[in-house]
Amino acid sequence: GPPTHTMTSLTIVIIFLIVLGATYYALNHLDLFGKLLGTSSSGGTKPKTSSLDSKDEDPPEIDFSDSSDDDSDSDNEVIEPQEFTLEKLREFNGEDEDKIFVSVKGEVFDVTGSGFYSKTSDYHIFAGHDASINLARSSLDPSTLDQFDLSVLSAAEQQDLQSNLEFYEGKYVKVGWLKEFIDANQKSSSEKKND
Repeated sequence: GPPTHTMTSLTIVIIFLIVLGATYYALNHLDLFGKLLGTSSSGGTKPKTSSLDSKDEDPPEIDFSDSSDDDSDSDNEVIEPQEFTLEKLREFNGEDEDKIFVSVKGEVFDVTGSGFYSKTSDYHIFAGHDASINLARSSLDPSTLDQFDLSVLSAAEQQDLQSNLEFYEGKYVKVGWLKEFIDANQKSSSEKKND
């Protein structure tokens, strides 16, 4: 008969696949590799979430995110949303005031702490302004800041603007609304209803 202590090639392949599968599981779900190196990021056996788990289908074209988690609530103070005039919003440009606020579709967000709006950043031009048209067009043109007529935007630009607004709502603390933007858009929608 066949020898009993020699493994067939099929047995070797099966054992190899079992070991490979167990190693893959251990590295991805138990974070053993991180524990061995002392760089474990999770404390337990919770699997890492992948980008597929994220709810964002279409990320905005300009990505203003950065790696810090506490961009806008660095002082951990609860800010009651309030009305801003354009004049008041312009004070929150990181120069006149330490805080930096940006308006998107009339919603004012505290972006203080995000390096994207600091004095050395290209996006600093958004600080203390409504950047709706700029965000819709992925533009750094200062002449389109504080423009409230969104009817100049194409359907694709309107969608990009909405995606940007949703991004800001998820990342930054809303501190209020911009009076002039709200007033201008209430008038334009009531004029359309009267036609």
